[in-house]
Amino acid sequence: MKNISFSLSALLLACAALIFASCSGSDDSATAESTSPVLDGYLEVSAALFNDDLARAKAAAAKIAEDGESSLAEPASGVAAAPSLQDARAKFVLLSNEAVSLAEGQDGLHVASCPMVKDGLWVQRDTSIKNPYMGQKMPGCGTLKK
Repeated sequence: MKNISFSLSALLLACAALIFASCSGSDDSATAESTSPVLDGYLEVSAALFNDDLARAKAAAAKIAEDGESSLAEPASGVAAAPSLQDARAKFVLLSNEAVSLAEGQDGLHVASCPMVKDGLWVQRDTSIKNPYMGQKMPGCGTLKK
């Protein structure tokens, strides 16, 4: 009986420790992956442009534009209305300028720049360059700024 009681106590103690750890251990991994919904939408536009997917870029930008309260809404509407990848990427410069300001100081986000595009900054999660301005023509063109 003592063995069962001891085993049950040890099991309860282990469960309590796991619950406590899951509640309090949200500082590193969650911070690196969590962003605002608006920045998540921006990152979706960037990924679509990196993959040369105009339809996906326009759809993601349209979702941002629908949120009229965000500083990204107006520049996102330009990307959403773009008739070509070239035009979408040109409008993406304005969208990225706003996103860089919003992302400043957030863990897990990096600002990169493309030397081939005037004011060609963008925000990304990866530390390996994924250039939305050059897409699959020159996917690794650029450097991390921070």
